[in-house]
Amino acid sequence: MPESRFHLHLSTEQYQQYYCGEVNQVQVIDQHNHRIQFPAGMLRQHVSHDGVHGEFILKYDKDNRLISLERV
Repeated sequence: MPESRFHLHLSTEQYQQYYCGEVNQVQVIDQHNHRIQFPAGMLRQHVSHDGVHGEFILKYDKDNRLISLERV
């Protein structure tokens, strides 16, 4: 299964833009320097009192559709 690994650090204020719908997509650079874009809603389960922080893996199916976002 294809996947992309990346680090993400969003403060509470930065995540608020996604939560309020001001921004719908998150863009990151993965470990291979590829620009990855995914729906901000996928972060919802990973939000804590200080925002979203950590290393994550995006998993795709064989047609490159997003399956999941997991914290490592």
